[in-house]
Amino acid sequence: MFGYVNVNQQELKIREYRRYRGFYCGLCRSLRNNYGITSRLSLSYDITFLVILLTSLYEPQTTEKMLRCPVHPAHKQPELSNRYSDYGADMNLLCTWYLAKDRTLDAKDMKEKLTGGGLSALYRRAFKQLKLKYPGKISRIEDYLKQLHQLEKEGCTDLDLMSGISGHITSEIFAPRQDEWTSELQLVGFFLGKFIYLMDAWEDIEKDKKEGKYNPLLPIYEKEDPEHFNEICHSYMTMVMADCAAHFERLPLIEDAEILRNILYSGIWTRYELILNKRSSEKERK
Repeated sequence: MFGYVNVNQQELKIREYRRYRGFYCGLCRSLRNNYGITSRLSLSYDITFLVILLTSLYEPQTTEKMLRCPVHPAHKQPELSNRYSDYGADMNLLCTWYLAKDRTLDAKDMKEKLTGGGLSALYRRAFKQLKLKYPGKISRIEDYLKQLHQLEKEGCTDLDLMSGISGHITSEIFAPRQDEWTSELQLVGFFLGKFIYLMDAWEDIEKDKKEGKYNPLLPIYEKEDPEHFNEICHSYMTMVMADCAAHFERLPLIEDAEILRNILYSGIWTRYELILNKRSSEKERK
């Protein structure tokens, strides 16, 4: 789930961006404290969004500190942390573990397999801890992953089905406990997970076609001209994010709500625009 749920820094106030970075640093600290220094390599902006969302909803006691770190040794940086920073660290490691496994499964040469498995020593240990801590959640996620991999082997091109399974995985991550907000949180995660799956497939379409890899968008890509293909994908992703936003707005969020809206309404499209501009530039050079 990594790389798409980011903030649009240009649209944030300085105070808001400082707070956003504080949660990011708090997540980084939780990873280090719970899983060691190496685990910081898996730090994700996507999970930062989850930490801020859960903090805004449940309003836990949050600690703010000014600390130095290896990345920012010269000046102290604000660091915000609470119980959901630790939950986020757990989910960050869980997602990284499955991502590393997925890359290993997809690898076609030994070098890539070693790269995919090279991080596994840390994540194997962490995964054992997480399996004891979240047995039901991990069992459900693994069932969804098995379905996803089986359908990929079969070459399934049902976008709603494939992205929906990915959405179910993310919905599990977005629900840390059972209460009156669980359903809405799961639906936010479900539609965000669908968006991430579709965005990832859209970004990789050219590479996957060239390398002969599975991609559910290939039938559309091969049928349509590039401009219309992009329009179709953008339209579908926009509809999915409209559903995500609708459920997000039903949550009683006050503090940091504008940061979260920045991410959902603007930040998630920053990478899309970068990729689109890159493709346009490459097309002009040809």
